[in-house]
Amino acid sequence: MKAILNLFHKPYPLDLRFSKHLKEILVVSAFILVLLFAFKPFGLHSAPDQTLAWLIPGYGLVNLVGMLISYGIIYVLFSSKRDTWTLGKQYILVLTVILWIGFLNWLFSALTGITSFNLAACINFIGYTLMVGFIPTLVLSFYGYSRHLKMRLAEAESMNSELSAQGAQGEKRIKLMPESGNEFLHIDSRNFLYMQSAGNYTEVNYLNLGNKESVVLRGSLSYFTSQIPAGLKIIRVHRAFTVNLHRIQHFTGNAQGLSLVLEGASKPIPVSRVNVQAVKDGIQA
Repeated sequence: MKAILNLFHKPYPLDLRFSKHLKEILVVSAFILVLLFAFKPFGLHSAPDQTLAWLIPGYGLVNLVGMLISYGIIYVLFSSKRDTWTLGKQYILVLTVILWIGFLNWLFSALTGITSFNLAACINFIGYTLMVGFIPTLVLSFYGYSRHLKMRLAEAESMNSELSAQGAQGEKRIKLMPESGNEFLHIDSRNFLYMQSAGNYTEVNYLNLGNKESVVLRGSLSYFTSQIPAGLKIIRVHRAFTVNLHRIQHFTGNAQGLSLVLEGASKPIPVSRVNVQAVKDGIQA
């Protein structure tokens, strides 16, 4: 039991792409229509055929609109929390959507005269919806976690193999100019470790006589990354990090995505999905 509870704290990818959610919404809506036609719950079994002809598509439309509204709310509330999303949060989120759909189904049923417009009927609808959705949601959440974890670990293993074959590092002088002031920061490219975004500032980490040093400069990460000379394996891997690919010790991964363990960094640095191919290309170059 403890092992299962620990799984709920594991990182989970929160994918908010509308194209992906639209496909899921359409599939789920179609599945609900099939269930309604086959089993006729919520008192539908006693409704005349001519009523079912518009009532069941009405349920399908209610579920479709309800899930589209859910997506909009989820995007607004959680789009900034992707890096801290977990399997437990995902499960609770999906169950909440199921409860919301159950409430909408009751409301539609009450407005069309299929059921009573009272609290007991509302609880009955929501309870039935939760009972039907609880186990499938649990199974699908664990399946999604396992599938993503397997993919990310395989990707990390593949990139570790490529990392071991990486060529020698070139030598260039890096000159970083803050947005305010006229003093440059000069770093030998071989000593550069990584840069990390800090709001309107950027923390630059590098080696000086073998010891790690850090300096905070005024300017965005994009601003300083654009000052890196061409031809160096120093690239943006995440919205908050630019790293020296030659300083990567190894790659690791979890269900949420790929990370790299970098010399001088206190914890693994995440690699955004959109930057994975650029990292692969940079290592192979």
